[in-house]
Amino acid sequence: MFSFIDEFLNDLNVETKSNKQFKRFKYVNYNGEVFYFQNFKDIISFSSEEVILKLFNGEASIKGENLKINEISTKFISLSGKILKVEVTNV
Repeated sequence: MFSFIDEFLNDLNVETKSNKQFKRFKYVNYNGEVFYFQNFKDIISFSSEEVILKLFNGEASIKGENLKINEISTKFISLSGKILKVEVTNV
């Protein structure tokens, strides 16, 4: 299946973090300014300082400043702003 994030990562030769044990997810924090997350279940909360995503087996918290959603679909979310910290729990 075609994936915009996979193609983007291949072009940049960027290392990703993923979870293969359950529903696989990938994320990319590019230069601390653009963030892509693939395969999440829902958005738990959103503010300009933190976005919390519900995963298929856990949560992901993206903390930063002036966070904005650039694009969102059922497959991925794209954020911009100053990305300071990414935490994935209960995976």
